[in-house]
Amino acid sequence: MRKTASDYSVSRRDHNVAETASIPLVRLRRLAREWILDGEIRGLTVKSLRERQDVTDKLFWLVERNGGTEVGPPEIGDFLSHVRIGHEEPEGRWGAGHRDSRLLKPPSAATLMAYYRQIRCFGNWLIEEGAVADTLLGRRRPPLARLHEITPFSSAQVEALLAAARCSSHPKRDEALLLFMVDTGARASEVCGLDIGDLDLTARRVTLRKTKGGRARSVYFGRRTTRAVFGLLTTCPDAAGDLPVFLSDRGTEAGSRLTTSGLRQLFERLGKVAGIEAVRCSPHTARHYYATEFLRNGGSLFSLQAALGHSSLQMVRRYSHLAEADLERQAKQFSPADRLRKR
Repeated sequence: MRKTASDYSVSRRDHNVAETASIPLVRLRRLAREWILDGEIRGLTVKSLRERQDVTDKLFWLVERNGGTEVGPPEIGDFLSHVRIGHEEPEGRWGAGHRDSRLLKPPSAATLMAYYRQIRCFGNWLIEEGAVADTLLGRRRPPLARLHEITPFSSAQVEALLAAARCSSHPKRDEALLLFMVDTGARASEVCGLDIGDLDLTARRVTLRKTKGGRARSVYFGRRTTRAVFGLLTTCPDAAGDLPVFLSDRGTEAGSRLTTSGLRQLFERLGKVAGIEAVRCSPHTARHYYATEFLRNGGSLFSLQAALGHSSLQMVRRYSHLAEADLERQAKQFSPADRLRKR
């Protein structure tokens, strides 16, 4: 949503715009609402809009906690620093109001980058609107992308999780869920948003509609996953096409959809039963497993990009170093020249 010069008392063509990116907190709150509304008008996904709301709410919370009344590069620097080290505070990164255990742990490189990108996007929008003359980030560069932080499950760990799933209180659901995730690389939100009508078990294909970019895509799965999903659906004789595939443990009503929070907690429970400690047990780690195994088995980066639903190859290239490390290890282990018999 674009405002006029009278709305903001500044304009893209106004040469009297302040040369500082600092802006009063009260005014920035109003502009943040306009930024989110602008995203709604442009058709951003609900998840993207929530991320905008979440980042700006946390920014304002920290500025107010620190007694600030304006936001500029120094305050943005404090905010990004807090994202990195705020978990060391007694009440966690965002205070006692957030009970998520992850807020007591160091953030991943992906989390740091996500906050940086949202702040950069907000700052660029403010410049386009004429609200500030320079970016809120100042000269701050993006966080380092440490590719080695990607640690997928091993095949042995996946089998251990499946064994734990078969002993859980919902064995058919949990086994089908795990197999589906490691066989398709679907995101947590895509899995939780899956309806029965999205499945084509004959073609072993699923259409993912609750995607990050809002563009539906089709992915395929194997026979083992097909049998597990079919076995799950046979427990729901009245299943209709618009009902969820994976149900919640304790929903507010019968047939409640599994939530992303519930899915994360399920992985944590199964990980404890399976004794997995060397890797983070989460839905996204299952996605990492799919990506690395896809490349190790000869899949191309372009095919992986389509399967994962990324808009560019940049995101999928981070998996290639894992496959290359695997290739290096095997090349040294099975060197043809080293195996030649000495005459």
